[in-house]
Amino acid sequence: MRAIATALLAPLSLGGCVSYAPVPADAGPPEATAAFEPDAYPRAFDAARDALTGLRFTLDRVDAARGVITTLPKRTAGLASPWDREQSSLGDEGRDLMHQHERVATVVFEPAEAPEMVSVAVTIYRVRRPNWRVETDAIRRSSHAVNPIARRAGDEPEFREPVSADPALAARIARDIARRAGIAPPES
Repeated sequence: MRAIATALLAPLSLGGCVSYAPVPADAGPPEATAAFEPDAYPRAFDAARDALTGLRFTLDRVDAARGVITTLPKRTAGLASPWDREQSSLGDEGRDLMHQHERVATVVFEPAEAPEMVSVAVTIYRVRRPNWRVETDAIRRSSHAVNPIARRAGDEPEFREPVSADPALAARIARDIARRAGIAPPES
């Protein structure tokens, strides 16, 4: 029984030791783009909205006048949540299982000389909870410090740190937008 459990859990440990390249604070994440004709804007905008909701993202900002769609952070447990389709590789699945990751997608329609462009960017955030007390002798004895006032107020502390862009997911979303809207295939 122990051998079976080890065989099943061994691949999960592969994703835990991989680090991400940090996202520079002054630069936006890598984007995937697709071109479309100006008269196809309503169809492309609806396709972008449908592509994001098709991946079960919750839309945050939907501004057709300014050409922007953003999503709320979407959590996933990687291999433990096979119904989520954000991960593009087994490594992503393992990292999302080992760490608490959230993805935020941003779709921007950029006016240009014809054809116009739609660009998609996805950022991965790691959710951190302060007051983690790590026990150096046995990790299972680690604990969290508790702020009773914050707990009573229902305000447990956590913060999100951008750890990486997800260009593979951005490219998949851009391809899906192009397919749904019947526009040119993505350039990147």
